[in-house]
Amino acid sequence: MTDNMQNFTDTVYKFLQVVPKLDEDLYIKLAVDVVKVGEVGKKTVRGTFLTLFLGDSERLLAHMKENFPELGLTKADCIEVSWVESLIRWTNFPTGTPTSVLLSRIFHFPARFA
Repeated sequence: MTDNMQNFTDTVYKFLQVVPKLDEDLYIKLAVDVVKVGEVGKKTVRGTFLTLFLGDSERLLAHMKENFPELGLTKADCIEVSWVESLIRWTNFPTGTPTSVLLSRIFHFPARFA
């Protein structure tokens, strides 16, 4: 197990420990996939924490610093959007996708994360 894999495992374990303590306005999902590293094509596991918080970023930063500092969340990581815009991000559409995509009765969710 590499250091990065051990760090990932430790972070996921910590995540599972703090979930019951999280603010009721905070939703976090963990996306896990396999990616190639370097030119040799070695594979590793990548984890991405996707977060939706129904509040302002200052409140989120304070809460995360207290309960889950391992993520190292900063103001630069936060994007404040309207509730409708959050639907676009939460369903993995690329950044900048217009909200009008939600008006289509037939659309396909993106297969990859933006």
